[in-house]
Order: sequence, then C-alpha cells, then structure tokens
Amino acid sequence: MMEVLKELFLPKTVVGLQVGRHSVRAVQVSNPTRSPVIDRMAVQDLEDPVNCCEVEAWMRERKMSPEFVITALPSSAASIREISIAFDSPKKLGRIIKYQMEPLVPYPVEEMIVDYLPAESGESLTAVGVRKETVSGCIEALRRSKIEPGVVSLDGLALYGLYVRLHGGENPSVVSIIHKEVDETLVMIIHGNRLAMVRLLQGGQPPQIRETLALYRIKDPEGRVESILLTGA
Repeated sequence: MMEVLKELFLPKTVVGLQVGRHSVRAVQVSNPTRSPVIDRMAVQDLEDPVNCCEVEAWMRERKMSPEFVITALPSSAASIREISIAFDSPKKLGRIIKYQMEPLVPYPVEEMIVDYLPAESGESLTAVGVRKETVSGCIEALRRSKIEPGVVSLDGLALYGLYVRLHGGENPSVVSIIHKEVDETLVMIIHGNRLAMVRLLQGGQPPQIRETLALYRIKDPEGRVESILLTGA
C-alpha cells in the first residue's frame, strides 16, 4: 500500500533547467525514476543576460510543463577541494567536513553550504562549498518567474551523477568529462565511480586540457584516461 501511495506522489515529468550568462537550456524527462525518456530539449543563445521573469514563458512556448524542476549553478560558483581526512562513520564526517573545509575557502565557512561526495574510508574525498547567498539568489530569481526549483546542483556534479548512473558499477576504467562553456572549461576525471580530479580552466584551450590530463598521470601514474566525453557549448 505504501509503495502505491509513493508512486502516486512521484513526479511524472522533470525539467533540468540552466539559466546562464550566454544561454538558457532545458530538457524535459518523463518517467524519471524508472525508465527515463527525453520528451523535449531546448536551447536559446543570448546576446544579453536573460531576465528570469521571461524563462517560464520561454518554457511554456516550448510545451514544457514540469512537475519538478532541477537547476544547476556553474561550477565556477563553487569552491571544490580534495581533502584527506580520517573518518569512521558518514554521520561523523557530515558534522566535521565543514570545518575541515574552512581553511581552504576564501569566505567564512558560516556563509557557505558545504557537502561532499561519498568516498571509501582512507581515500581522499571531494568537498564542495557554495555561498548561501549564491544559492538563494538563484532560487529567488527563478521564483520571480513562478518557477520553484526542487533541487539546486552544480553543472559538473550533475554531469558526474549522470555518468555514474549510466555507467556505474564495477567499471575500473578512467574517463574524462570535458564540459566547455563560453568563458570556462571544466575538466573532470572519473576513475570507476570515483571523481578523481576536477579542474576549472578559464577559457580552456587544448594545451590547458592536455596539461590537466598530464597532471592526473603525475597524481596517479597507473591511471590512463581511456576515453574523453565532450559536453557544453
């Protein structure tokens, strides 16, 4: 009975929405929790920064009617750090990670939302911090357009999560995701299911990308990037 009720309240359609300085992008997915199907995709390049009050009308024109909206901030809005820390329980780690992050970020940690990606005990973990005002500013801008985001993530972490969902499991290969925007390029290296390296490049020309891949070989001499996935502009 409880499973039936749970199914009734699950969203039937979800829209992933990103409002950037140079473009607006949206993708609508139906049946997201079981066998997701992409219904619609839309991209609008912008000459001027978008007025968020126009986004809802833009989505409606493209026949997008989501029950649930997920939006993403650019990775440049976050401080992403690799931290070596001993921990014996996820609950304990959740309490102390914020203060382990404190000396590594340029803002008072009380002004930030800090989270981390799961890691095996004894391994370095990836911690992420975003200023509270950045998140609240994103939410308020969308609310002015009558859009209530259910989740606010980072574009890089959303891509990482999608990769793990599609290719997760006992896959030992090393893959690089290169996400290119107009002003910056995010390079992520994933070893199996683990986010092994993240680097944000201004502009992101090929020599800088090659340098990043070479840096990973120094970090892990046994690791060899077997494939590169390109996303973004």
